Amino acid sequence: DTERRMMRVNASFAQLLGYDVAELEGLDFLAITHPDAIADDAAHFLAALGGDGDVYRLEKRYLRRDGAAVPAMLSISAVRDDDGRIAMFIVQVEDICARKAAERAAREEAERLALAMEVLDGGPWQYDVATGELHMSPLLVRHLCGERQTLGFDAFAARVHPDDRAGLVEPSLRQGEIDRRVLCFQI
Repeated sequence: DTERRMMRVNASFAQLLGYDVAELEGLDFLAITHPDAIADDAAHFLAALGGDGDVYRLEKRYLRRDGAAVPAMLSISAVRDDDGRIAMFIVQVEDICARKAAERAAREEAERLALAMEVLDGGPWQYDVATGELHMSPLLVRHLCGERQTLGFDAFAARVHPDDRAGLVEPSLRQGEIDRRVLCFQI
């Protein structure tokens, strides 16, 4: 409602937070909002009450009964009475725990890869067979070219050990039979 009380709560939302439905109904939503999200959440709520749009989305964290933070995406819509005043809000809460975990895992993997690339004497590269464009990591560019920033595929291939050149662009890749190939080579 316009006083921030949750008038009706479904079982899925209560379960997400580890409460019974009855415990949440009538409760001020800020009571289950993570302290770091209170100011932003309250500001959006007050802006909506003040007439700054009837719909907004907000990513925030809630607090479970056990104190753990739960990330969620909120979609909020104002419901107006016959006089045009906001009577209540309809709030849809989407559990984004899996998405946040995937984002965190991707960040951690990127950090591990960056660390691994620092200790290697080389780096990743990508050659687009269709366009002929060669993209190399800055580390590999420095290793192969010194301070030179660009290197065409032919110049790159010329630096590869003769025993490994045939595998750089194999026929099955050129003919589209496979999409990618990972290989190691000597310089």
